[in-house]
Amino acid sequence: MCSIPPIPAKLKAILADIECRSTKGLAGALRDTLVVGMAMGMTSYEPVVNLEKLALLYDRNGIDSRPNFLYLTLPNSLLDQFASRRGYRKVELQAGSA
Repeated sequence: MCSIPPIPAKLKAILADIECRSTKGLAGALRDTLVVGMAMGMTSYEPVVNLEKLALLYDRNGIDSRPNFLYLTLPNSLLDQFASRRGYRKVELQAGSA
């Protein structure tokens, strides 16, 4: 059986605030949210962890995160490897670097 990690208290408070402010509830607010991950280094792990946690939140609410997530990073960085496997949209850091 797979165990789902608990939501940290700070994130719970943020989500509760979003749910209170949104007329559509949390799921509606998530559908209307653009999530941007950015890493300027090849081994930056924090953006991967953050996107992973947010993707889990979308999964828990039955929402496909791909339309709402995009990322900016260097080719073949940890973030690029993680996000490209998930099908997230990439925005090139420099024009013509594709």
